[in-house]
Amino acid sequence: MEQETKMFEIAEKNLKFFNENFRDFEGKYPNKFIAVSGAKVVAVENSPEEVFDELDTKSISRSKVLVEFIPLAGSILVL
Repeated sequence: MEQETKMFEIAEKNLKFFNENFRDFEGKYPNKFIAVSGAKVVAVENSPEEVFDELDTKSISRSKVLVEFIPLAGSILVL
């Protein structure tokens, strides 16, 4: 139970950092996938696969990051 609580707290902190900095990310990383961990951007790439490869290269646990796509500012993303 303790481990799940810790993982939830990490995810919550990553999401909070992402949301608070989204406008800045729009300007810096348009049309890119970013990985956020520990209140910083730890990877920026063109695809999720490239992000995960970079995380593996840096020995950053995938379970401790938030990976998101940053659309071009003002664009509409249809899934």
